[in-house]
Amino acid sequence: MIPEGVYLGNHTLQPASVRASPASECAQQAEAPPVGKAFGFVDSLKLAESKFRLLGALGGKSSQTKQTAALPDVVSDLSFDFETGAFAFSDVANAKNYNIRIFEANPSDESADMPVAARRVRDSEGAEKYEGVVDLSELHPGESYKAYVYTYAKDAGGDLVFVMTEPLTGVYKTPYSPSDGTGVVAYKDAGGVTVDFGNDFFTEEYLDKAPTYLVTLYKDGQQVEQIELTAEQVVSVEVQEESSSGDPEISIKSSASIHFSEEGDSVTVQVISKDATAYYDSQVSAPIAVLDEAPAAEVTETADEATSGGEGGEAGSGG
Repeated sequence: MIPEGVYLGNHTLQPASVRASPASECAQQAEAPPVGKAFGFVDSLKLAESKFRLLGALGGKSSQTKQTAALPDVVSDLSFDFETGAFAFSDVANAKNYNIRIFEANPSDESADMPVAARRVRDSEGAEKYEGVVDLSELHPGESYKAYVYTYAKDAGGDLVFVMTEPLTGVYKTPYSPSDGTGVVAYKDAGGVTVDFGNDFFTEEYLDKAPTYLVTLYKDGQQVEQIELTAEQVVSVEVQEESSSGDPEISIKSSASIHFSEEGDSVTVQVISKDATAYYDSQVSAPIAVLDEAPAAEVTETADEATSGGEGGEAGSGG
């Protein structure tokens, strides 16, 4: 939903109380494009929207103002990365400043007029292109969003007017990067290489999207073998641990293991998205060195083993 009273392409959306008929709208589009009126530069549209509606109700100026030479051009080459927040666009004529705004693609009535993220970009004389990053920390992974660039200028009366781009739509994704090899151990074994994945590598939020992990073995910098580890091969068990208070608690631990028949000296891991709605990025880890032998095994106790072991221990001590 596009907020009312803002300019999109060659058309301004007005509140229903002042919205023109379809016939008059067509006539307006045949003329010079209307200008959006901004009542002060704010990152949130809420203030501008409320003032717009108030002036419309009182018979004041609406967003339909006369054209002036100061009207900025519409940015036509916006690129936006919905995973990182990185943006880029070219400078346009008559711009005073820009604002990149991100809206929910399917908002509730309460959030329809409010951007969930924004960044102001000041026009710089002589600049041909603007690049930067919008903070997406308030976005929800897996949800769809729309990105716009608002371009501002001053009209003859000194008020800010704006035009805005057609939206770019995308799904917000959070990076899943095993870049430091946390939770992954590779070692020589049985004439090849075994790779063990511990609980520190897996997280529930990514497992629920059933990812595939592409594991590649290298020798002297050359790829020698690849294996796909699927989500179905990941084993998850309940493990009893001691909490900070000293009481036992149950947690879920996940692990997996694969074996290469070839020899090698390093491996990499890449998360592959098989689901169009997946909200993680596919990234290749840094090379993980192959050890000469398996590290000492970490002893973990499942919840069932903890219960049966305790009973067995009492019986043994009695004998």
